[in-house]
Amino acid sequence: MIKKYALLAVLSMSLIVMSISGCQKVLTQFSFLNPNIEPTSSLKATTTPTMVLSTTPVPSQVPNSEDVLSIWLPPQFDPNNGTPAGDLLKAQLEKFSSDNPGISVNVRVKMETGSGGMLDSLTTASAAAPSILPGIVILSRSDLESAAQNGLLFPLEPADLEIDFEDLFPYARDMGKTREANYGVPFAGNALVLEFKPLQIGYPPMNWRDIFQQQAILAFPVADPKALIPLLLYQQVGGVISGEEEDVMLDEISLQRSFQIIADGTTANVFPYWLTEFTTFEQSQQALIDSSAAYAIVWSSQYLLEKPDNLTIASLPVVENQTMTFADGWVLAFPQTSSERYTAHLKLAEYLIDPEFNKEWSEAAGVLPVSKTVLSSWSDQRLTNILNPIAESAHLIPSNNIINALGTLLSDASKGLIRKQISYIQASNAIIKELTE
Repeated sequence: MIKKYALLAVLSMSLIVMSISGCQKVLTQFSFLNPNIEPTSSLKATTTPTMVLSTTPVPSQVPNSEDVLSIWLPPQFDPNNGTPAGDLLKAQLEKFSSDNPGISVNVRVKMETGSGGMLDSLTTASAAAPSILPGIVILSRSDLESAAQNGLLFPLEPADLEIDFEDLFPYARDMGKTREANYGVPFAGNALVLEFKPLQIGYPPMNWRDIFQQQAILAFPVADPKALIPLLLYQQVGGVISGEEEDVMLDEISLQRSFQIIADGTTANVFPYWLTEFTTFEQSQQALIDSSAAYAIVWSSQYLLEKPDNLTIASLPVVENQTMTFADGWVLAFPQTSSERYTAHLKLAEYLIDPEFNKEWSEAAGVLPVSKTVLSSWSDQRLTNILNPIAESAHLIPSNNIINALGTLLSDASKGLIRKQISYIQASNAIIKELTE
């Protein structure tokens, strides 16, 4: 009888061990739930604050959850990447901990896209493990829209943070808004600009007509799935996009005028056939670097991060001598975590948007400031003078819904125009027909 009970005890213990082992295997499928997979940098408040990168966290080393504020950010803003911008952000986080004894900041770096990226991790953690959600995330404008619409973020009230909206550039004022509600705080910007080699181009043309008269190649990603340049041209000629949430519609005359610009550029050999293979603005820049093109449309951050001596930037060509471009950017957002800790997270956000910090950090990080005061305080006043009219005239890129509805249609039409397969009238008619059916 004793042997029988002993055998049963051994079998029971074996089943428990197997169950624990099985759970561990499930947990390892979610990288953000497994502390041994992704390094975590923890900023602890001490007499001399330092940021400690722990590649193998031990439970006893993790501060009490009540004393830790967590922030997720993309790789380009990593405070531990060894760059001047990273060092400045690291120092600012340390300053926050020093000013608030007993509170440490836990930094996690998340890729902006893909499996395990920022939005994917927010979505999965919100459903499976809300306790590990960060208090603050730095999201792209596109991800902010998606996260807000999926109920992953706290909506912000005007009294939550003191923001001088008059000091913000126009494009930044709506960066955190979606569906008439505010879900984020403008943090950093990015604008489309014209890049060129100043030793070859003394004074860049201000409008498309002058570009075409030069017959100098201008590179842009014709096959960009978002079709940002066709959308920009449409708005430059005064086109209005209606029905943002559903049944998106374009004005036929404005669409024809914008497509005529692409057709005229093709006729002038400004837009050669090989541009139809470009899907990214990095490819446009490379064409300029390789001297395959005289101009390239790029994001301002592509230039500002390196600031090569043989390149410079200017405003994009326009239709009626009125500067206009698109701007994108990143915002501070607040996931649906404990409401009791929301005030502490807002306090940390104040340190991140502090103008004194951003004056130096934004220039080092190669981002377009969201604040007029910050841009005017850059040490490189030449760049300030170039970027100020660009930032003042920038319009926020269209919403995800608009890009999803129009991106492929406009991109395919632009490729057809440059390949001389269709006329601008045919291209416009085909899109209007598609949108009305």
